[in-house]
Amino acid sequence: IEICRRLAVKHDCIFVDFQDMFDRVFAHRHSSSIAWDRVHPNEIGSTMMAREFLKHCDFDYNREI
Repeated sequence: IEICRRLAVKHDCIFVDFQDMFDRVFAHRHSSSIAWDRVHPNEIGSTMMAREFLKHCDFDYNREI
């Protein structure tokens, strides 16, 4: 994760630490609740990843269209 973080900084890319996000969730829920095989995210896990990515892109959920 740290290597990816450094590469993102070096190449001016957005880095999203999904593992940190998952670890926060797993403190309260079993991993199978977001990825039955604990590898491939289900709809809930995919939505969580999308929201985390958008958060790092400064997406504004309250913005009016």
